[in-house]
Amino acid sequence: MKYEHRPHDVLAQEWLMSHSRGGLFLEPGLGKTGDTLTAIERKIDTCQTMQWLVTAPNQVAKGVWRQEAAKWDHTRHLSTRLLTAEDFGFSGIKLRRNKEGLLEPERLLNVAKPRETRKRILGQHADLTVVPHHLFPWLVRLIGRERWIWDGVVIDENFKAQSSWWRAACHLLPTGCEMHQLTGTPTPNGLDQLWVQQFLVDEGKALGDTEGEFQRVWCEPVRKGLNGKGRLTVFEWKIRDHLVPLLHKIIGQNFLSMKAEDWLKLPERIFVPHRIDIPRQDYDDLRRDLVLRMRDQEGHVIAANAAVLAGKLLQAANGRIYTETRANRLVHDEKLQWLEELADANGNILVAYWFKEDLELIKKRFGKKVVELRTPEDQDAWNRGSVKLGLVQPAGGGKGLNLQDGGSVAAWYGPIHDLEVWQQFNKRLHRPGQKADRVVIHTCLAKDTIDEYVYDFVLPGKCGLQDALMWALGPTARTDEGPWMPELA
Repeated sequence: MKYEHRPHDVLAQEWLMSHSRGGLFLEPGLGKTGDTLTAIERKIDTCQTMQWLVTAPNQVAKGVWRQEAAKWDHTRHLSTRLLTAEDFGFSGIKLRRNKEGLLEPERLLNVAKPRETRKRILGQHADLTVVPHHLFPWLVRLIGRERWIWDGVVIDENFKAQSSWWRAACHLLPTGCEMHQLTGTPTPNGLDQLWVQQFLVDEGKALGDTEGEFQRVWCEPVRKGLNGKGRLTVFEWKIRDHLVPLLHKIIGQNFLSMKAEDWLKLPERIFVPHRIDIPRQDYDDLRRDLVLRMRDQEGHVIAANAAVLAGKLLQAANGRIYTETRANRLVHDEKLQWLEELADANGNILVAYWFKEDLELIKKRFGKKVVELRTPEDQDAWNRGSVKLGLVQPAGGGKGLNLQDGGSVAAWYGPIHDLEVWQQFNKRLHRPGQKADRVVIHTCLAKDTIDEYVYDFVLPGKCGLQDALMWALGPTARTDEGPWMPELA
């Protein structure tokens, strides 16, 4: 297929050509993958570089990058290779204890013969080598800086600070290789997250050598509380107002940002919340129990529990409650009935679920109508229109996938409090190539539960998760406009 160099594509490509380290903050749908492949092809063609490594989320690594390279006339000649767990050696399972002290299985990659593994990986030449995020630290550790053969590294979707993936990328900085970062959501939870991206450009020269130094100089605390050990901890930071322009200037020297609405004509996107009634007894009992768990012996609220407790309430709103024996039981199926009615009234629907228990319920209810979009083959089936309900776990499959050919209706089985994942999934159908006049995104909300607080106040950025949880756990009152919130009333 012939590649169309649109004005914003040319701008993005020239930016990558002129910046050895930096990247693109382009909203989903603006063509980050095609622009990056074009820049890589130009650099290889002019002998500026020889080999490139791309690390991306698992499903994107398995399908999108190699498919895009083979799709376009000018990049089709690039040789590509995907590194999998088998390339590193034996893949097994081990047990480890989680935060609650329970044993759970964890995938274990056992590189028994590192010398042979290095020969296997380095012995096969490819212009473009693709590796999933979870294998990237293993690759860096196995090859090391001295044997590093890739002239450039592309990080598709940025790493979080202090993660093993981010530390692996930092380990490569002394090699002098080019490093490009791509994302459509660089700061979903605040500008303070920009330190991570900038550190991979200048190793801390502009914003500080450590995240702690950056927070002390550039940020001010917004939300404090007691952690699980009873110590006062800052849980949320914000950039000091008078430093925001300077931060924008520093980031703008290495990163190019563009919004889809400024360059593309996209279909209308409509968000439709569905507020349904659920049986109250079990949810209210759980909420009352969690209020006690939120406080220590002196009656102080332990803010570190917010995410855990919010997750329990979200599960309960979806219909499942965990008992003291760690088993879970079904307390209502109102959301399943809602999804069934939605499926009867629409064509193909892309459904986002968060908890694996919800996946099991949906598969049991709808049977063969359901397909988990895990592999490139599943995604192709969706885009052909042969899948009635395409299920996606948005944390793993909500980024970078091109699913706009399979339908124009998406549905959330329940809201989530991760803004980045929320924004990424909501752009899977709202992209260039969408043939419908509008994209409709439905969200099922259980009335008078944490669902409404997360949807109405956390996701729009009106408050943090901790605030929403405290309101959800405390006494609530409703008005005709919805839940009453103290400072917003």
